[in-house]
Amino acid sequence: MVKKNSLRAIFELVFASTLWGFGFIAAVWAMEALDAFEVTLLRFVMASIVGLAFLYFNIKFLPVRDLWRWSFWPAVFLTGTLVFQTWGLQYTTATKCGFITTLYVVFVPLLESWHRKKRVSWKLWSCVAGAFLGTLMIVNVGLQGLNFGDFLTFICAIFASLQIYYVGLISPRIQHPFAFNTFQSMWSALICVPFFFHNGMAD
Repeated sequence: MVKKNSLRAIFELVFASTLWGFGFIAAVWAMEALDAFEVTLLRFVMASIVGLAFLYFNIKFLPVRDLWRWSFWPAVFLTGTLVFQTWGLQYTTATKCGFITTLYVVFVPLLESWHRKKRVSWKLWSCVAGAFLGTLMIVNVGLQGLNFGDFLTFICAIFASLQIYYVGLISPRIQHPFAFNTFQSMWSALICVPFFFHNGMAD
């Protein structure tokens, strides 16, 4: 039974990673017709529709007010993550964008250390240095290798670390993760709407 659950967990991780990686390619395709805010809005509108469809028969039993309140700041950070990531894909490759985005793995423990006023161990600092060095090598460090898109993606990684860390802080209160994610998607869609109409009027 344990082996079966382990295999299922591995399959789910591989499947999730595949979807995550394909998201960069899909965003590049979408950017041929839409801008960063439009792509992000489309993503979250679709996620909200699918989420609400699954929650339709159970939403009256959920703490809607609490979920709506708790999901606001994670939605702000998640929107920033995807907007800067998608915007960066206009100027850099999907491969470089993917590697730079994963710097949130480094930023999260540093953010936790700063917020909780904990001393960062030398082991963590060595991991941070190694991660930065490896990322710089992967994205072809140098004035000719780095571009505006890489800078935008770096900002995306910062937003991603804020979102992950904040969700970690409030996770003990979240008893319905799927519902929380649906409300987060709804907030993100609402955040993108003003920019969508502003771009439409500007055109």
